[in-house]
Amino acid sequence: MHTLVCDEEPSSKDLSESAHKLCEFGCWYYGPQPEKLERLQAYAVIETHHINLHVATAELLRKKISNVVISQEDLDVFFGHIDLFLNTLEQFRREVYTLLYNRDPLTGVFNRRSFDEELNKLQDLVSKDANLACIVILDLDYFKKINDSFGHTKGDEVLRQTAEVVQQKLRNIDKVFRYGGEEFVISLLHTSKAEAYQVAERIRESIASMNIVFEGNSVNVTASFGIAEVASNINAEQAVVLADKALYQAKKNGRNRVEIFEC
Repeated sequence: MHTLVCDEEPSSKDLSESAHKLCEFGCWYYGPQPEKLERLQAYAVIETHHINLHVATAELLRKKISNVVISQEDLDVFFGHIDLFLNTLEQFRREVYTLLYNRDPLTGVFNRRSFDEELNKLQDLVSKDANLACIVILDLDYFKKINDSFGHTKGDEVLRQTAEVVQQKLRNIDKVFRYGGEEFVISLLHTSKAEAYQVAERIRESIASMNIVFEGNSVNVTASFGIAEVASNINAEQAVVLADKALYQAKKNGRNRVEIFEC
């Protein structure tokens, strides 16, 4: 707009077919980005609107160079692309905020703050659709010994790899939360207790088979699991309490095992 209004020579970058990669925003966008950022829905949409904005800009500049009259329609198209680009940026900002606000910064899974929201959604889905759902609580066994023996940096790495293993064993509709310290909670939709047990067993086996090497030290960990069902007579909050009781039973029965709360 400065070039058009002030009658200056346009930049060769703005006329280039790669203009969207040469501007400051393009240099950031096409530079190295965290994987979690690239997975956000608005991240991919931004690229399309950004390219279209540069195409519209180049068309205006070429008309200016060729002394072709720039019509009101041309400007409307240009400003329309600006609006689309800025609206998508705002959506992206909101998604990033949600990512930062609702995620545990260490493991990348959902945090305790977002768990209360999930319980309300879970309860609503079960009540409306008369479907089953399950809450699974897992706790790493003897985690304090890891911190005491190897330090908190090693403990943090154990938590990160545990969270990664858990997420790999879940469906897209399932969610995992860091509930506190070395404890995680999983919400399983449309899942019976028997099915939840199978999921928990797969996760338990994967955690037990992890071999975490840090500065020459090899660490193996195990986890205990408690499962409870969300049903017509058991709301989501109650299921958390019952799953915690089942977890306590798993610890009591020797750890590295899965227990289901039975009424």
